[in-house]
Amino acid sequence: NGNIALQKISQLSPDLITLDLEMPEMDGLTVIREVRKTNRDLKIVVFSDQSEAGAKKTLEALASGANDFLSKSVVKGSGDSVDLIRQELLPKIRQFVVPVKVLAPASPRKELPVATALLQRPKLILIASSTGGPEALRRIFSELKGYEGPPMLLVQHMPPLFTAQLARMLSEYCGWPVREAKDLDVLRPNTAYLAPGDFHMVLKKTSAGYILGLTSGERVKSVRPAADVTFVSVAECFPDPVWTFVLTGMGDDGLDGAKALKAKGNKVFIQDQKTSVVWGMPGAIAKEGIHDQEFSLEQIAAFIMGRT
Repeated sequence: NGNIALQKISQLSPDLITLDLEMPEMDGLTVIREVRKTNRDLKIVVFSDQSEAGAKKTLEALASGANDFLSKSVVKGSGDSVDLIRQELLPKIRQFVVPVKVLAPASPRKELPVATALLQRPKLILIASSTGGPEALRRIFSELKGYEGPPMLLVQHMPPLFTAQLARMLSEYCGWPVREAKDLDVLRPNTAYLAPGDFHMVLKKTSAGYILGLTSGERVKSVRPAADVTFVSVAECFPDPVWTFVLTGMGDDGLDGAKALKAKGNKVFIQDQKTSVVWGMPGAIAKEGIHDQEFSLEQIAAFIMGRT
């Protein structure tokens, strides 16, 4: 139970814990909040039920300081549950071998190194994220109240049900439509479309305008949805200026797509290492040197809104 967990954490000072959100005496959410009062270094990976209620609680856990999560659906109904846990959990542990940052409360807005006015305004905005992404997106969209601008396409590595709950949460924070994308959705301004769990999201040009397509094709770089799939589809059919933001996340999903977008003259921005939970996805782009600017988390919304 949660009380025992807190005692063991104090006694053993572990580097990482896995945590069930449903426990007697003290639940996982309370454990996370108690830990984060004094310890921002302990890595916490929560096990979550794949249900609407489980998805909502998982997002609360991430907002409270959990670093990542694993859906219990990967082990239910299987005789190879230990192997499945190993396949899913070990990569999540390995990503924290390097020092991890827990997102701290937002600091006062800093002066941005590049003025938005110096750049051509985009006709489409793309955002990709993975580990640490839900909380990063929450922080960004909380600062996008009153947004009036081009459509946004969001790709966050999450399973089904979780993406629907994340879209609802982001819409509540910003006050304008953030939707889980549906097949044949027509792109509209002042609206964000989040790729649904287990589906790749692509952009298509039609006589009626730009629409979204959902596919259940092969995983790309072990993930579905994959930012690379979305980014490449945009590069292939969208001739107008695009701003792409690659946020915190494990692996290098988004790199190939960012290269395709950059080759068409579009702008690519990344979250800095200091404010990223895992600097895998943005770090891969930085290593290739194809980004136009690096931003701390608190700078991104201001830049999108043109408050510079």
